[in-house]
This record gives sequence, C-alpha cells and structure tokens, in this order.
Amino acid sequence: MSANPFLSVSVTILFLASAIATGCMSTTVGDLQYAGNTFRINIVQNEKPADVFLQLTIFRTDGFRQQEYNVTLDQTRLEPGNNTILVPSRLEPGTYKVYVYVIEDGRRKTAVIRDIEVQ
Repeated sequence: MSANPFLSVSVTILFLASAIATGCMSTTVGDLQYAGNTFRINIVQNEKPADVFLQLTIFRTDGFRQQEYNVTLDQTRLEPGNNTILVPSRLEPGTYKVYVYVIEDGRRKTAVIRDIEVQ
C-alpha cells in the first residue's frame, strides 16, 4: 500500500517549518531568582543589541486568589548572548506570580510567568 505523496510532502513541509520556527525566538527569558530584595533575571538575546523595557508585574497569591502587589518597569540594553538583569523589589514572605515582559519599540517581544516563594 503506497502513501499519499501530497500528504507526505505536506507533513515534511510542516515539520521543517516548525523546526525552523523553534530556533527563531529572538529573545527568551530564562531563570528568575529572588534574593536580597532583588530579582535576578537571565535573558538570552539572539539578535543584535537592543534597548528594551523589562516590566515585572507581581501578584501575591493566596490559595486560589491573587492580588496585584507591584509593577516595575526598567529600561535596559540587551547584548547578544546571555544577559543577567538585576531588578530591585522588596517582597514580604509569601508566594507570588511574576509576569516578566520584554518590550521593544512599544511591542511585547516575549513574556513568561514564574512562580516564586519568598521566605
């Protein structure tokens, strides 16, 4: 029994397109750590240097509730490769959701949500 050649070509094209797109993220947010009233955020920039805004929207969580706790907006320059950004922010002990947005030219380049616990 022979396979449908159109289906085989379509699947191959779809596979190649997804493989290429996977490596095309120009900016990715990696680890986020909090210690000493400071966030330490690792960001990988896969393009040329860029001046961006880094926005942290922090929600305090309690069970199934979350309440906005703080919003910070810092301007920074990302160089190609790994960047470590330090953002001061005082958090009380508890659990939080931290929304990290990288904004360039008024548009969101990338965003992630991280859960943290402060002792």
